[in-house]
Amino acid sequence: MRINYYYLCSSGVIVETYVDTSEKNYISHTEDSVIFIDSYHDEYCEIYEQVTRTRVFDVIRQEQIEYCKNIIKSLQKSLLALENANNYDQYKELIYKNK
Repeated sequence: MRINYYYLCSSGVIVETYVDTSEKNYISHTEDSVIFIDSYHDEYCEIYEQVTRTRVFDVIRQEQIEYCKNIIKSLQKSLLALENANNYDQYKELIYKNK
């Protein structure tokens, strides 16, 4: 049986995929999540780790909304500092203000 789930690819796009319950990497699932063993290669060897992924699109969508809002907030702060600073000292003051 295929268990669909969602994850974020490296570009930040939400992707839907599945794990088959007959595969050896499958561990368990509920209505909201699935647990399985995932693997990837680093520069030395193959790494195996247990991961939990959401099966509910709205969960991952809300996480991405918050993530994007935080990026926008950070970029707005950087933009204001760049627009309002007339020199490097003013820029530093504006960037590090409220940190």
